[in-house]
Amino acid sequence: MCSEFTVVTKIKPGHADALREDLATLASGSDDAEARAALRQISTLHDARHVIFDNGTRHLFASVFDGSWDTYIDDFGKTAIGGRFDKVFSHTEGVPRHHPIRR
Repeated sequence: MCSEFTVVTKIKPGHADALREDLATLASGSDDAEARAALRQISTLHDARHVIFDNGTRHLFASVFDGSWDTYIDDFGKTAIGGRFDKVFSHTEGVPRHHPIRR
């Protein structure tokens, strides 16, 4: 089963450029072995994208994944990607922080 997840948030005033920088760093990932390894561990993920729109005032995150919502979220929580998302979403309003899963 394939599912989609989309969230649209308001970017905090003055944070659009910092968000763009963090997204560029996240997208390049070439110098971050931990992030590359984490993405390989998230076997449920098909596609993910970030979009800044409305003149830098809103942010969209959309992804396509296999299986259940719980498995998808757990996969992110077990890896370094959860912390990367905290950094990205720290520039937006209304998104709860990531809490790493301890096993």
